[in-house]
Formats: sequence, C-alpha cells, structure tokens
Amino acid sequence: MDRSIKVLILCDIFGKKYLPELLIKELCSKYDVKILDAYLEEHALENEREAYDIFISSCGHERYYELVKSFCLVNQVDMIIGFSIGASVAWRICAENLKIKKAICFYPSQIRKHLELTPSFSCDIIFAKKEDSFNTVEVKKVLDKKDFISVSISEYNHGFMNPKSQNYSNEALKKYMNYIDNCSLNIVNEIKESVK
Repeated sequence: MDRSIKVLILCDIFGKKYLPELLIKELCSKYDVKILDAYLEEHALENEREAYDIFISSCGHERYYELVKSFCLVNQVDMIIGFSIGASVAWRICAENLKIKKAICFYPSQIRKHLELTPSFSCDIIFAKKEDSFNTVEVKKVLDKKDFISVSISEYNHGFMNPKSQNYSNEALKKYMNYIDNCSLNIVNEIKESVK
C-alpha cells in the first residue's frame, strides 16, 4: 500500500455508481483514489441512450473536461484512469502541462475529435475492438506517430470494463486490472527512484 500515490478515476457516462467494484476496491486498498464523474447527484440509469442524454443535459463534454482540469490544477495527481468519456477527457488533460506521470484511457471514443493534441506525459490508450463512430486502426496510426503514447486495440467491445454495459467482460476486467496494477507499480518505483 502506498497512499502517497494519487490516482484519479474518470467515469463514463453512467457515473461512479457503475464503476467496476472490484477494480475500485483493489485500487483503494493500495493508493489514494479520487473519483470524478460528471454528475452532482447519482442517477439510476438503465441504458446507454438514457445515460448519454442525462450526461449531455447535466454536464456535457466541455464542462466535464473543465471540472477535471480544475481538479488537477489544485490537487496532486500521479495517474489518471479514464473510461469512455472519462478517457476522452484524460486524453485532453494529457496535453496540459501538469505534473501527472501516467494516463490510462479505456475506449476513448471522443479522441477522434482531438487528434491534434500531443501528450506531455505518458498515455496508454486501449481502444475497443471497433467503434461505430470511427476506425480504430486509422486513429491508432495517427496516434502512433506521437511521443509518450502507447496505443492498443483490445479484443473487447466498447464498455468492456463497465458492469452496466452490454459489452461488459469479466475476463477483460481481470486482464486490465493486472495492466493497471503494473502501471501503478512502475509509478511507485519511479517516485522512489526520484527521491534517492
């Protein structure tokens, strides 16, 4: 356990209520974890269409980005983990000159609207197998040319980490929990090396 490591989790349109409980429990047992979603109150959301409509009417893309940026400017954040719209916000935050060490972005579909950005710190992007709104292979080619980026296309569909999604995969959750754990350990080691 290393409470000095600050992890910020950015939710998808369903909000914090629908984050994978196992992942949150695991991270909270090891690090100082904060969760930011786009909502002032919890909603009982039944499907993605309803969730998206409520997200747009109560916050929207730009306000969520501004909320996260403001948080990162006044709080120490070592690593950001984002899902869907939260991952798209994390991608935009990567272009800010902040003292963050790592971002992990799971299926950030809005990234297609911000391909001109270049991260100022390490960013791992894990795309869904395919997206309806863009070609993941083509976007990966664009992103692969940039520094500080690792891009992979998973074998799972959009929403594979969200238990509320029809595309949820327990296998994917376990696989990427290990991935996140390895990234976290690398940050811990990096911090320890920097204070020697």
